[in-house]
Amino acid sequence: WLFVVPALGYMALFFGYPLVRIILMSFQEYTPATYFTGEAPFNGLDNWRAVFSDQLFTDALWHTALFTAGSLLGQFTIGLALAVFF
Repeated sequence: WLFVVPALGYMALFFGYPLVRIILMSFQEYTPATYFTGEAPFNGLDNWRAVFSDQLFTDALWHTALFTAGSLLGQFTIGLALAVFF
């Protein structure tokens, strides 16, 4: 356990904290003034509703899915062809 505790502490500090902070920030309203005043009022699910109702988001999600599927298909095809060749 003495070897695992530092690794868990590192992961909690450098992965856990930013993840929790970003999730909390997604429920707040950030404006350019926020960076000067430090005030970001809580606005609930308004940010999430705005993102999911935006047509650009659905287009970007579709393009990302196509790019990911195409990349994986190409990588598997090239990898399999090289494996069979060698």
